[in-house]
Amino acid sequence: MAIICKGCGTVNGDGEAKCHSCGAALSSPQGTNELLLQSQTLLDQGQTDDALAVLDQVLQTDPRSQDAWLLKASVLQGSDRWEESLGFIDRALEHHGESAELWFLKGNALDALNATPPSSRGSKSWNQIEEAIRCFRRCLDLNAGFAVAWFSTGQSEEKLGRTHDAMESYEKFLSLNPGEELEPQKEHARERLSTRKKEAAPPAPESKPAPESKPASESKPAPESKPAPERKPAPEHKEEKPQTWLDRLAHAGPEDFLAFFDMTLQRNPEDPRAWVSKGYGLEGVGRDDEALTHYEKAIELDPGSSDTWTRKGTLLAKMTKFSDALKAFDKAIELDPGAELAFYRKGVLQQRIDRFQDALQTLRQFIQLKPPDSECHELADAKKRVEALEKKTAR
Repeated sequence: MAIICKGCGTVNGDGEAKCHSCGAALSSPQGTNELLLQSQTLLDQGQTDDALAVLDQVLQTDPRSQDAWLLKASVLQGSDRWEESLGFIDRALEHHGESAELWFLKGNALDALNATPPSSRGSKSWNQIEEAIRCFRRCLDLNAGFAVAWFSTGQSEEKLGRTHDAMESYEKFLSLNPGEELEPQKEHARERLSTRKKEAAPPAPESKPAPESKPASESKPAPESKPAPERKPAPEHKEEKPQTWLDRLAHAGPEDFLAFFDMTLQRNPEDPRAWVSKGYGLEGVGRDDEALTHYEKAIELDPGSSDTWTRKGTLLAKMTKFSDALKAFDKAIELDPGAELAFYRKGVLQQRIDRFQDALQTLRQFIQLKPPDSECHELADAKKRVEALEKKTAR
């Protein structure tokens, strides 16, 4: 664990007795508050892994420290380690189930893992977004003034096509007068609400001037009326409301999603996640070459995203560009040594191209990254592969 010199603020390695910069004696902090301050200092200096190690030490000695749970969850999410943060927050909630902040962070992770509207009702993505909404609602039960939770609820509701509910959530968000730090969210909420108002207002009927009334003296007596012929009732006509994008996406096909991603990119072409989302959509309709260029653009905008490198490697393996795929997986692992999916897919690919010893080593590394009691398809598959590879390499 890194130790910060109290005299000059230099970060020193674990076990050093003196500061390598000023020579002052070093002592490892013992108190929870002092450790939390140390972790914050490390974060300010960009030493994320060291900060996480300090927070782990706090939680080992003081698992009731809500500040440590919250800070570590926030750091994991700030590093886009959403899956890891989700498992961590579940552990945190065992100690602090009444923390509005932790429930918000759990909803935030579930929503971030499903950045685009789900393709079908009842899918894994759909269920996770519904769970995100429940987490935000739980947060708001505990603290109704948690403004950003109202905004996040609206965003998740929109992904499921629940436009009316989303608009109510946005209105509640704005009614709390959120601060300047939430200006982008306020702008988005106002824009969505103005769109709803335009769609809700039907066009005014074209009015015709009333005929001029004539004086009674000029009016002619009405002729004897004949019974009017029986008229069939006009077919009932229901005016169809224009569909918003989210209404359309509730029952969308792949091309609808691609059009939605195009619209998203037009609004923010510098968002790497939007490029990844469209690339994934292009893969879904078999346009792999185009998908690859979208992943490459996302990497150009954010070269430090392990997830995007993993996505690129997966596509390259699918395109039988095995050498390039392995390089992409290696880059993902270099950026994030805990990138579980990159290890798994790299091991599967190594087995596929008959690099059995390498595959065995990689898949073992993947298994070591998973908690012993975790359950997932990849872990079960990796264990079967390792068992088969151990037999093959033992011959």
